Amino acid sequence: AHWNVIGSFKAAGNNSTVRAYSAQDPSPAIGNNFYRLLMVDADGASRFSAIKRIRFDAQGKISVYPNPATQLVTVSLGRAPVNDWQLIVTNSQGQVLLHNKYSGSSTTIALDVQHFQNGTYYLQLSDGANVQTSKLLVVHP
Repeated sequence: AHWNVIGSFKAAGNNSTVRAYSAQDPSPAIGNNFYRLLMVDADGASRFSAIKRIRFDAQGKISVYPNPATQLVTVSLGRAPVNDWQLIVTNSQGQVLLHNKYSGSSTTIALDVQHFQNGTYYLQLSDGANVQTSKLLVVHP
């Protein structure tokens, strides 16, 4: 297995006080990610912690552009979803105008809004585990 270093901290020294350390993975993979600590004592002795599994299911931040729109809108997922996903478009009264399903390999779609009336719409993306909502404004000249 290949491990990447995501953080490094100096030991507190010869101290019995409990210390808290934290690090954030800058680019976790979708799905299972495995983490462990390598603890090195001041005398050079080292040992690994137990391995912890963390699952990331979110698609990442979605982009909707152009916004406001008149004809075509691009909906782009920040990352490929783990599962197939669906897009539900509702108007400001909560009426569902569109409900489409896409394969997990689709990360960008074009949405035709020419027939939508001027107004505010909500795009809800769901992969079964996570839901994200984005607001879209449609303005026809």
